[in-house]
Amino acid sequence: MALRTKQKLLTDIEEVVKKLRYTFKRKPILIGGGALEYYGLRKTGHDWDFMISMEDYKALKTKEEYMKYFNTFGGKDLDADGLSVDVDSTFSAVMGLDLDLAITMFQYRYDFFDSERLETLGNFKVMSLEHLLLLKALAASNSEGWDEGNEDYMIRKQRTDVDLILKGIVERKYKKGAWDNAISFNKPMTSLKL
Repeated sequence: MALRTKQKLLTDIEEVVKKLRYTFKRKPILIGGGALEYYGLRKTGHDWDFMISMEDYKALKTKEEYMKYFNTFGGKDLDADGLSVDVDSTFSAVMGLDLDLAITMFQYRYDFFDSERLETLGNFKVMSLEHLLLLKALAASNSEGWDEGNEDYMIRKQRTDVDLILKGIVERKYKKGAWDNAISFNKPMTSLKL
């Protein structure tokens, strides 16, 4: 499947986000597959994932129509803001849309990822490759929280994304193809002696 142009990516995202009927206080940060597609690494999956600010979380949590999509993934300990401190917190599949709004990812919040240097896509920011690498590496090492029976596939998917992101980072500095034969999470390291 061919990757979308950045304009088509923006149009497709805006089409879903406008159905929220909510105006964000701070630009949401595109993460996950959408960010990987923005950087030309792979096509996004079935949904759009964004990191949202605490200001937006606090505004959304005052509205019952959004709070019914609030998810702490079984977390039992909550902070003063009502966010899980032992897992993470998102608005999942908000209003039945293919849209997840993360408030925390591995306990990192919006302000950790936000920067004036982030690339923008319309009214959205795009997470840096370096921060995507952090999140995907953490997800690749996580054996919990995946749908039962789907754990191996999801971990392999995260590890493949780590490889794609590493390739994307290197190829921003060197020529395209420079990382094609790199050691990978996805290939056995039989020739290396440790």
